[in-house]
Amino acid sequence: MVMGLMAATGFLSAWVSNTATAAMMVPIAIALMGVVRSAQTSETITASERNFSVCLLLSIAYAASIGGMATLIGSPPNGIFARFVEQTYGTEVSFFSWMKVGVPVTLILLPLTYLMLTRVLFKLDLPGIPGGRDWVTREIGRLGPMSRGERVVLAVFLLAALLWIFGPAVRGLEVAGTTPFKPLTDEVIAMGAGLLLFMIPIDVKRGIHALDWSSAKDVVAWDVLLLFGGGLTMAAAIQSTGAASLIGAQAALLAGTSEITMMAGVATLVTFATEVTSNTALAATMMPLIAAAAETLNTNPEGLLFATAIASSCAFMMPVATPPNAIVFGTGRLHIGEMIRAGILLNILGVIIVVACAVIFGGGLIPNA
Repeated sequence: MVMGLMAATGFLSAWVSNTATAAMMVPIAIALMGVVRSAQTSETITASERNFSVCLLLSIAYAASIGGMATLIGSPPNGIFARFVEQTYGTEVSFFSWMKVGVPVTLILLPLTYLMLTRVLFKLDLPGIPGGRDWVTREIGRLGPMSRGERVVLAVFLLAALLWIFGPAVRGLEVAGTTPFKPLTDEVIAMGAGLLLFMIPIDVKRGIHALDWSSAKDVVAWDVLLLFGGGLTMAAAIQSTGAASLIGAQAALLAGTSEITMMAGVATLVTFATEVTSNTALAATMMPLIAAAAETLNTNPEGLLFATAIASSCAFMMPVATPPNAIVFGTGRLHIGEMIRAGILLNILGVIIVVACAVIFGGGLIPNA
């Protein structure tokens, strides 16, 4: 049950805001806790039942962050990485090239997190839930068949996802000696998908479309967009004023240090710093400094920058570290000590996995660096 919830949360978070994903999944977790409670004969909550509740909630928070590492749109630091690389090195980080590194991180870290939660930190020994299968079947039945609007959104989402993944191949297609799809960048695909939802009718007679502005404006994370843009502006200012070069020159003290050691140091610093700092702002601030340091040391920056971006999402300790952490803590069913105890181990595990995947899969992420 915990693994299923983690898998669903992780997949959704790769394509949807991790905040929205956590907000959607927490009510499901609370309902599952209610089913387990009703199946117990004792009026007091046992240690096993308590562990189950903690595992469910933490699994949602952590899977939402881990799933966001898989794609460029999964978490703001990923997009900051792509834009910074384009501005600094003049090369595009495609959706697919990111997934070649990001997906392995998610596929490795997600099951390891599950094992850490359920086998080490909060051991589960609950028997099967009587009537659990019937409850799931009944809840699925209540959903009914997919509506026309749901089918339209699913089709547009699949189209956008396929274009993102196979974007380089599509942009390279030649038609009559020209490449008409070359302007089809990731940004254009995202805007096009949104426009399609505004244009496709769901009910022609009533003038209802798959998406309308009154609905869209309330769910767009305007604060994140402003933070994203402000972060990129700050990164550009750090470079243009020479601050990055000044700080990067101090990296000469690290001469002779192995690249893996530097990546581990950067990942550790960012992972624990983002527990008390916005991961978007931290990534935008750190990347120009990391790039300048890499230039001073004559080191390829791709591993260091990738570690910075991914480690920004490895904040598992504090409720204030990420919105998913805050959402699950806000249910009142978690103690902060439980989150810190699990989070500090997962932070360390995350650093190890991020560095390993950057070394194994990260080659060629920034080909012109």
